[in-house]
Amino acid sequence: MTLDRDWERFRGGPRRPPRDRMHVTLNKRGQIYFNANAHRVLGRPEAVHLYFNRKKDSIAVAPASSIHLSDAFPVRERMPRSFVIHASTFCQNYGIKVTATQEFFNADVNNEGVLLLDLSNTMTVTRPRGPNKPKT
Repeated sequence: MTLDRDWERFRGGPRRPPRDRMHVTLNKRGQIYFNANAHRVLGRPEAVHLYFNRKKDSIAVAPASSIHLSDAFPVRERMPRSFVIHASTFCQNYGIKVTATQEFFNADVNNEGVLLLDLSNTMTVTRPRGPNKPKT
């Protein structure tokens, strides 16, 4: 079958179970969520340093040596097997804005133990509101 140029190929692939993948998202409040696999591969840090590469439109999340460093962002356990970094100041500083929760395709930890997140390679994953939840 031949498709014209109006067709876009979906690059996300099928969704694997969370226990088999690193699941990392960024929401409109500047919160970076990740699952237990991502936390484990990152070295189970208590805090991280955040970096931004303007040319690559990417975020790097590196384990911090201490939670007591002034520029270290604490990693909080949100619920069992789910962790969050409250990174709103980081996102505001670099003008990172998302209107809906974005999941990062191919979130990966490099050889130096740094989690790399490509903002140009995401998929919207916001869940629909429940019947009794007000608009936010």
